Amino acid sequence: MYRLVKKGFLIIAIIAIVVIAAVVTYSFYPAPISTDKIGGKYDATVTRWTDRVQLTYTDQTGEHTSNYFDDNLKDGLNWINTQTPENTTILAWWDYGHMITAVGQRSTVARNPSQEILASISDSSTIKEFDSNDKIVDIAQALITDNPATLREIMGKYNADYVMVCKDDELKATWMCKVAGLNSSDYIFSDGPMMKFTDIGKITMLAKLLDNKDTGLTLVYQDAQMKIYQLAGV
Repeated sequence: MYRLVKKGFLIIAIIAIVVIAAVVTYSFYPAPISTDKIGGKYDATVTRWTDRVQLTYTDQTGEHTSNYFDDNLKDGLNWINTQTPENTTILAWWDYGHMITAVGQRSTVARNPSQEILASISDSSTIKEFDSNDKIVDIAQALITDNPATLREIMGKYNADYVMVCKDDELKATWMCKVAGLNSSDYIFSDGPMMKFTDIGKITMLAKLLDNKDTGLTLVYQDAQMKIYQLAGV
């Protein structure tokens, strides 16, 4: 009888340990709530958990992972995929780069931050790849300049045919200014939960591109989240 009771306690203890281990494992490695297999030539996949999202794909340089993906940009990215030449290069702020490559299947000037701007990222521990700081500075200067010739010159430096700007770029303009070596408060300010351009900020290429103002480029796509401009003659 004693042996049976002892054996029963042992079985219960083992089951309890297994359950606890499963709970602990799940708490550290929870199952994703959804997986979106976008596919395409880079076999892109978007995996979502309750607290994060991850884009993975494999291009000619290897496997890449990004913890930033915005579903609201899919229509514009699909337009890039279907309506631009395969050899297209797009200039955009770096954090859209992996989406442009994975879903739009086009090259971008930068798709990673530089080591020097990690302070602008809320969780920099997830960043495993880096682009040169020169590229990030060039992109910032191209968008924050008030001179259309500077924008075109930087696009030409990287053989970029298109510029992509997004609604959220107003929030990112503060860091664009800092990266470009400018005083951000001269260009943009906080108005409650929103960021707004100052009078000086309103004449930057970024503000004009977001507002369909003349920049010397041609607007070829727009929706509620994104605008894409093309160099004349491309």
